[in-house]
Amino acid sequence: MTLRHLEIFCQVCRKESITLAAEKLNMTQPAVSIAIGELESFYGVKLFERMNRRIYITEAGRVLLQYADTVLSQYEESIEVLRRQKAFDRCRISVNITYAEAALTQKMKQLREKIPSLLWKLFVCNNEQVERKLRENEVDFAVVDKLPAGESWKVIPVQEEIMSVVCAPALPHGKMNWKDLAQKPLLLREWGSGSRKRVEDLFLEAGLQSVPMVESVSSLTLVELAQEGFGYTILPKNQIRQELEQGSLVEVPMEGGKLGRQFYIVYHKNKYCTEIMKKAMCVFAE
Repeated sequence: MTLRHLEIFCQVCRKESITLAAEKLNMTQPAVSIAIGELESFYGVKLFERMNRRIYITEAGRVLLQYADTVLSQYEESIEVLRRQKAFDRCRISVNITYAEAALTQKMKQLREKIPSLLWKLFVCNNEQVERKLRENEVDFAVVDKLPAGESWKVIPVQEEIMSVVCAPALPHGKMNWKDLAQKPLLLREWGSGSRKRVEDLFLEAGLQSVPMVESVSSLTLVELAQEGFGYTILPKNQIRQELEQGSLVEVPMEGGKLGRQFYIVYHKNKYCTEIMKKAMCVFAE
């Protein structure tokens, strides 16, 4: 069994087809089938079921896929780290949109001041995209407010953030409970974002479900709509501090007190952390 066997196996899993995997790998279909057969003989299990001219990964195949992804990822990473001198000064970071809007600029300034040799690449996206990048080793670590599924991660809590329900001053803004709020026109972030996940959790805790009038990837759009009186939005307080101070938005007090959420640094438990990556994580942890 070789790395090539695992590469072929992973490609068949991704394509769910021997034929498509062979095209992607520039191999013949029989050669791919032979490689899969050799893997099945090596492990003594069936990796795929073949029915109605289609293949379906078995439970044993799913287990092997987890190991294969890790082995291939670490192999590729070893090439990056050991062959390329610049890799020791490189760090790929992903943060979710909410964190980027709230704290990213300040953190990047601190990185530049404290680690001037750092060659960084940054991805700002929603939590689902961040998790995909972590799983596919496209980033070294991430800052999120929703932990990825599974037990493959090391997690460092970094900061708590307060969220607020806000609206235009012309709308009713006396103390509410979640049932009251559920009946209002809601302006919420999109599915997959950390903000939306936290909001959904709060509604579920009250036995309710949110039905937003507007969903947007842009917090700025939600703020502008709220200022014009179109409804109620729920965003991190430090994102809307200026609007609250100017009076274009007012905070709606909610029963149960402050709405908090936690941010975390997350990286794969098998990730090799260079010294510069550790230093970068320390900056985000401050």
